[in-house]
Amino acid sequence: MTEPLDRTMNDAHFSELLHADPLSQNPALLAAAQATPERQALWQAARADALRLRAMLNSVTPPPDLQERLLNLPDQPAQDP
Repeated sequence: MTEPLDRTMNDAHFSELLHADPLSQNPALLAAAQATPERQALWQAARADALRLRAMLNSVTPPPDLQERLLNLPDQPAQDP
């Protein structure tokens, strides 16, 4: 459930929404991020981290035959922890 735009979002809800999806374009989240300098700094840091993580994940190129090799691994007996 999102907060109506005419109500102030509390810090816990803001933090929950921000950490669930730092790249969200949810109008309530964006308005809450602009409510205080502290929230704006948190929002900018979370977005920067998410964009950095996305770039790192997109830069990895697995070998073309990786899926086939993984599917053809021999069965291993279960090991006790």
